Amino acid sequence: MDLIYIHLFTYWGLSALCFILDYICYKTNTVEKYKQNKITDKYWSYCYDSMKSAFYNQIVITIPTLYYISNYSNILFYDNYNLLNEILKFCFYIFCIDIWFFTSHYMFHKIPFLYKNIHKFHHRESTPSAVSALDAHIIEHFLINILSIVVGPTLWPGYYLTIYIYIFITTANSCISHSGYNSPLVGIEHNIHHKLSKYNYGVGLYLLDKLFN
Repeated sequence: MDLIYIHLFTYWGLSALCFILDYICYKTNTVEKYKQNKITDKYWSYCYDSMKSAFYNQIVITIPTLYYISNYSNILFYDNYNLLNEILKFCFYIFCIDIWFFTSHYMFHKIPFLYKNIHKFHHRESTPSAVSALDAHIIEHFLINILSIVVGPTLWPGYYLTIYIYIFITTANSCISHSGYNSPLVGIEHNIHHKLSKYNYGVGLYLLDKLFN
């Protein structure tokens, strides 16, 4: 259950924090100073819709997946801890995320049927928010979001603390990359993807985006 708590507290905590910051920027007329996108009245209803969609995806897909990992899979490996090994595993997990996310995400953009019927839902607004990170069609949420995170630990199971940190960082990165604030650490690449829909298909280090220019 620890994985579920880590994910939920991180996702909704960061989403709430960003929502409060958005509201402060909106009320103090400092949106252009701190945000990459404008905030209109429509933005708030979009955040509310995203919240419902994200919560649904977590209930139906994310929580059962994390419950399975915690109780029935070999992804949490409790013995034979070695710091260097765990660092290598963590780097491997990040590499796997980028490969899986880039490949599947690129397919969902380039295959018309997948984009029109599934992925377009995530792109229905060009101004994402932190809570919209998991605002996606349920098929996309499983095939892109969840599998990109699960594939690395499935191939190379890690010590439980490594997996805990990994889930925390990947969840936080999802929220931060959609928050739209003006900082190299806060999702400029992914915000460009949402604005133009033809750049930056990867996540995290954007290794394959750089490789394929």
